[in-house]
Amino acid sequence: MTDDRGSPTLTGVHRTAIGAAVARASHLWRDGEPKILRDEFAVPLSGLSQEEAVAMSAAFWHTSAGWVLRSRYTEDRLAVARTRLNQYVILGAGLDSYALRHAADLNELNVFEVDDAPVQAWKQARLKALGLQVPRQLRFAPCDFERQSLADALANAGFASKAPAFISWLAVTQVLLAGLGQRHPSVGRELRVRLGNRPYFHSARTRGRGGKKACRCPECRFLHILHAR
Repeated sequence: MTDDRGSPTLTGVHRTAIGAAVARASHLWRDGEPKILRDEFAVPLSGLSQEEAVAMSAAFWHTSAGWVLRSRYTEDRLAVARTRLNQYVILGAGLDSYALRHAADLNELNVFEVDDAPVQAWKQARLKALGLQVPRQLRFAPCDFERQSLADALANAGFASKAPAFISWLAVTQVLLAGLGQRHPSVGRELRVRLGNRPYFHSARTRGRGGKKACRCPECRFLHILHAR
């Protein structure tokens, strides 16, 4: 199925990729200089008009700073690490535009975008419709995180598992946990993740529920402090 713009139709959780792109883009028209992140591909990739994107962004104006800051922080850390590696993996890439924004200076850095197949089909259709040249270093690795092996998905895209890589995993766990809870009630709601040598738990049960204690994982604590200011 395609929409009236000729792109595959996104439904349900897959549409969060559009919301994330609009949140990043809204920084361009909402905030002054200097910009934290310039994602000028976000709105075109979303398939929305500028007017539609501005209207959508009004619904989450108070959270857009978090999207921009964590993307900028991730890309800054990648820039520091590039002397030691040539693989960048973006888990839950959605409409990420790093490879497009840095096409001229990717050099030997291969960018692996990992996401569910419908999202990647949407993005590739948008790239074609916009006439954008896909950098040779950009690799698409379709993967259903809940049912498929990430290692297999990356291997199929040419990832070198024995070579070092920089991995970005932003705003994905809460979506996965929500899906698991709907289809597999017996599956625990907490996902154990390691930051360096420090383990923490990110719980879907404690995010955005009135009257319940907020999640205290590092990412959520950072965003809570940011929004409080």
